Amino acid sequence: MRGAWLAVASALLAGCATGPFATGPLASASAQMLAKADRFAADGDYRSAVTAYDAYLAEYANTSNAPRARASRDAVAS
Repeated sequence: MRGAWLAVASALLAGCATGPFATGPLASASAQMLAKADRFAADGDYRSAVTAYDAYLAEYANTSNAPRARASRDAVAS
């Protein structure tokens, strides 16, 4: 029983480390790409932000974060 509990706890914690808001080495590739684009935008490097958002959308156009990436891209492109 203890082994089953450990497996369930590990699975739950792994989900926390790779969720949509995760950053750092445990973040998913898509989360890292989007965070990079957001950092460019926050730093005022809009040309790099647009390029990074375009790369994200080319790779992850059908994800749940795609609408936000599109809106962010449009905001920095204007």
